[in-house]
Amino acid sequence: MDTPALTEMPAWLNPEFARRTADPGGKAERARTLPVHPVHPQAYLGLHSGFWGSVLEEEDAGWTGILLESRAPFLDVRLLQFLLRLPPVPWCMHKELIRRAMSGMLPVEILQRKKTPLVADPLQACQQKAAWRPQVTKNPPKRLEEFVEWKSWLATLENSKGLLSWENLYPLALADWLKAIVKTRERFSKVLREGPE
Repeated sequence: MDTPALTEMPAWLNPEFARRTADPGGKAERARTLPVHPVHPQAYLGLHSGFWGSVLEEEDAGWTGILLESRAPFLDVRLLQFLLRLPPVPWCMHKELIRRAMSGMLPVEILQRKKTPLVADPLQACQQKAAWRPQVTKNPPKRLEEFVEWKSWLATLENSKGLLSWENLYPLALADWLKAIVKTRERFSKVLREGPE
Protein backbone atom coordinates (compact mmCIF):
# COMPACT_ATOMS: atom_id res chain seq x y z
CA MET A 1 0.00 0.00 0.00
CA ASP A 2 1.37 3.39 -0.93
CA THR A 3 2.02 5.86 1.83
CA PRO A 4 0.74 9.37 1.15
CA ALA A 5 3.22 12.07 0.21
CA LEU A 6 3.92 14.75 2.79
CA THR A 7 1.99 17.91 2.01
CA GLU A 8 3.73 20.06 4.62
CA MET A 9 6.63 19.77 7.05
CA PRO A 10 5.64 18.01 10.31
CA ALA A 11 5.84 20.20 13.42
CA TRP A 12 8.17 17.72 15.14
CA LEU A 13 11.00 18.09 12.60
CA ASN A 14 14.16 19.72 13.90
CA PRO A 15 13.91 23.29 12.45
CA GLU A 16 17.58 23.34 11.40
CA PHE A 17 17.23 20.00 9.60
CA ALA A 18 14.00 21.20 7.92
CA ARG A 19 15.74 24.40 6.76
CA ARG A 20 18.80 22.53 5.44
CA THR A 21 16.76 20.01 3.51
CA ALA A 22 14.04 22.32 2.25
CA ASP A 23 13.59 21.48 -1.39
CA PRO A 24 11.38 24.10 -3.00
CA GLY A 25 10.03 22.62 -6.19
CA GLY A 26 12.29 19.59 -5.72
CA LYS A 27 10.13 16.54 -6.30
CA ALA A 28 7.74 18.32 -8.63
CA GLU A 29 10.67 19.88 -10.49
CA ARG A 30 12.35 16.49 -10.99
CA ALA A 31 9.05 15.07 -12.20
CA ARG A 32 8.79 17.88 -14.76
CA THR A 33 12.24 17.06 -16.19
CA LEU A 34 11.17 13.48 -17.00
CA PRO A 35 9.43 12.99 -20.32
CA VAL A 36 5.76 12.09 -19.98
CA HIS A 37 5.28 8.46 -20.91
CA PRO A 38 2.64 8.18 -23.67
CA VAL A 39 1.00 4.97 -22.36
CA HIS A 40 1.75 4.56 -18.63
CA PRO A 41 2.78 7.98 -17.21
CA GLN A 42 2.22 7.11 -13.52
CA ALA A 43 4.09 3.81 -13.72
CA TYR A 44 6.98 5.45 -15.55
CA LEU A 45 7.19 8.24 -12.98
CA GLY A 46 7.03 5.69 -10.14
CA LEU A 47 9.94 3.72 -11.60
CA HIS A 48 12.04 6.90 -11.58
CA SER A 49 11.37 7.75 -7.94
CA GLY A 50 13.80 6.78 -5.19
CA PHE A 51 11.40 4.17 -3.80
CA TRP A 52 12.67 1.07 -5.63
CA GLY A 53 16.31 1.97 -5.06
CA SER A 54 15.76 2.13 -1.29
CA VAL A 55 13.74 -1.13 -1.29
CA LEU A 56 16.45 -3.00 -3.19
CA GLU A 57 19.19 -1.52 -1.02
CA GLU A 58 17.47 -2.80 2.13
CA GLU A 59 17.45 -6.32 0.65
CA ASP A 60 21.19 -6.23 -0.08
CA ALA A 61 23.45 -8.52 1.97
CA GLY A 62 25.45 -5.48 3.12
CA TRP A 63 22.29 -4.13 4.73
CA THR A 64 20.69 -7.31 6.06
CA GLY A 65 23.89 -9.03 7.20
CA ILE A 66 22.62 -12.28 5.63
CA LEU A 67 24.64 -14.02 2.95
CA LEU A 68 21.78 -14.08 0.50
CA GLU A 69 21.50 -12.31 -2.82
CA SER A 70 17.97 -11.26 -3.64
CA ARG A 71 16.56 -10.86 -7.14
CA ALA A 72 13.81 -8.61 -8.49
CA PRO A 73 12.70 -10.31 -11.72
CA PHE A 74 9.78 -7.93 -12.20
CA LEU A 75 12.24 -5.02 -12.34
CA ASP A 76 14.22 -6.56 -15.20
CA VAL A 77 14.65 -3.79 -17.80
CA ARG A 78 13.46 -6.04 -20.63
CA LEU A 79 10.26 -6.90 -18.79
CA LEU A 80 9.64 -3.27 -17.86
CA GLN A 81 10.13 -2.15 -21.46
CA PHE A 82 7.59 -4.76 -22.57
CA LEU A 83 5.06 -3.81 -19.88
CA LEU A 84 5.38 -0.08 -20.54
CA ARG A 85 4.46 -0.71 -24.19
CA LEU A 86 1.29 -2.66 -23.42
CA PRO A 87 -1.98 -0.92 -24.23
CA PRO A 88 -3.88 -0.38 -20.97
CA VAL A 89 -7.07 -1.84 -22.48
CA PRO A 90 -7.50 -4.79 -22.17
CA TRP A 91 -4.10 -5.89 -20.79
CA CYS A 92 -3.98 -3.73 -17.66
CA MET A 93 -7.63 -4.14 -16.76
CA HIS A 94 -8.68 -6.60 -14.05
CA LYS A 95 -5.31 -8.43 -14.17
CA GLU A 96 -5.99 -9.55 -17.76
CA LEU A 97 -2.33 -10.09 -18.67
CA ILE A 98 -1.52 -12.29 -15.67
CA ARG A 99 -4.80 -14.21 -16.02
CA ARG A 100 -4.05 -15.07 -19.66
CA ALA A 101 -0.41 -15.89 -18.90
CA MET A 102 -1.44 -18.31 -16.14
CA SER A 103 -4.26 -19.93 -18.12
CA GLY A 104 -3.87 -23.71 -17.88
CA MET A 105 -1.34 -23.32 -15.03
CA LEU A 106 -3.67 -22.17 -12.25
CA PRO A 107 -7.11 -23.46 -11.27
CA VAL A 108 -10.03 -21.69 -12.97
CA GLU A 109 -11.37 -20.49 -9.59
CA ILE A 110 -8.16 -18.54 -9.03
CA LEU A 111 -7.98 -17.22 -12.58
CA GLN A 112 -11.54 -15.92 -12.42
CA ARG A 113 -11.39 -14.55 -8.88
CA LYS A 114 -12.24 -10.84 -8.77
CA LYS A 115 -9.56 -8.41 -7.75
CA THR A 116 -10.18 -7.55 -4.10
CA PRO A 117 -8.38 -4.53 -2.63
CA LEU A 118 -7.67 -4.12 1.06
CA VAL A 119 -10.81 -3.18 2.95
CA ALA A 120 -8.93 -0.67 5.10
CA ASP A 121 -5.49 0.70 5.84
CA PRO A 122 -3.78 -1.99 8.01
CA LEU A 123 -2.42 0.59 10.46
CA GLN A 124 -5.83 2.15 10.98
CA ALA A 125 -7.52 -1.24 11.29
CA CYS A 126 -5.11 -2.30 14.06
CA GLN A 127 -5.58 0.95 15.93
CA GLN A 128 -9.37 0.84 15.70
CA LYS A 129 -9.33 -2.58 17.33
CA ALA A 130 -6.85 -1.24 19.91
CA ALA A 131 -4.57 -4.09 18.88
CA TRP A 132 -1.47 -1.95 18.42
CA ARG A 133 0.10 1.23 19.72
CA PRO A 134 3.76 2.11 19.11
CA GLN A 135 6.21 1.27 21.88
CA VAL A 136 8.11 4.50 22.45
CA THR A 137 11.27 5.08 24.42
CA LYS A 138 11.64 8.31 26.38
CA ASN A 139 15.39 8.36 25.60
CA PRO A 140 15.97 8.15 21.85
CA PRO A 141 19.42 7.83 20.22
CA LYS A 142 21.45 11.05 20.47
CA ARG A 143 21.77 11.43 16.69
CA LEU A 144 17.99 11.57 16.36
CA GLU A 145 17.98 15.13 17.75
CA GLU A 146 19.56 16.28 14.47
CA PHE A 147 16.37 15.33 12.66
CA VAL A 148 13.48 15.21 15.12
CA GLU A 149 12.40 17.18 18.17
CA TRP A 150 11.55 14.08 20.19
CA LYS A 151 9.48 15.77 22.90
CA SER A 152 7.41 17.54 20.26
CA TRP A 153 6.93 14.23 18.44
CA LEU A 154 5.89 12.48 21.68
CA ALA A 155 3.32 15.22 22.26
CA THR A 156 1.99 14.74 18.72
CA LEU A 157 1.75 11.02 19.35
CA GLU A 158 -0.08 11.43 22.66
CA ASN A 159 -2.43 14.11 21.30
CA SER A 160 -3.39 12.11 18.22
CA LYS A 161 -6.94 11.34 19.17
CA GLY A 162 -7.94 8.13 17.49
CA LEU A 163 -5.74 7.22 14.58
CA LEU A 164 -2.07 7.73 13.86
CA SER A 165 -0.87 8.49 10.36
CA TRP A 166 2.04 6.73 8.66
CA GLU A 167 3.80 10.10 8.64
CA ASN A 168 3.79 10.23 12.44
CA LEU A 169 5.56 6.87 12.63
CA TYR A 170 8.59 7.92 10.56
CA PRO A 171 10.56 9.16 13.62
CA LEU A 172 10.00 5.81 15.33
CA ALA A 173 11.46 3.95 12.35
CA LEU A 174 14.39 6.38 12.23
CA ALA A 175 15.05 5.87 15.96
CA ASP A 176 15.08 2.06 15.54
CA TRP A 177 17.42 2.37 12.55
CA LEU A 178 19.85 4.62 14.46
CA LYS A 179 19.83 2.22 17.44
CA ALA A 180 20.70 -0.66 15.10
CA ILE A 181 23.63 1.34 13.70
CA VAL A 182 24.94 2.04 17.22
CA LYS A 183 24.68 -1.66 18.15
CA THR A 184 26.47 -2.70 14.96
CA ARG A 185 29.28 -0.23 15.61
CA GLU A 186 29.64 -1.47 19.19
CA ARG A 187 29.79 -5.09 18.00
CA PHE A 188 32.35 -4.18 15.32
CA SER A 189 34.51 -2.26 17.83
CA LYS A 190 34.43 -5.25 20.19
CA VAL A 191 35.56 -7.58 17.38
CA LEU A 192 38.42 -5.21 16.54
CA ARG A 193 39.51 -5.06 20.20
CA GLU A 194 39.05 -8.70 21.18
CA GLY A 195 39.02 -10.53 17.87
CA PRO A 196 36.20 -12.73 16.54
CA GLU A 197 34.39 -15.00 18.99
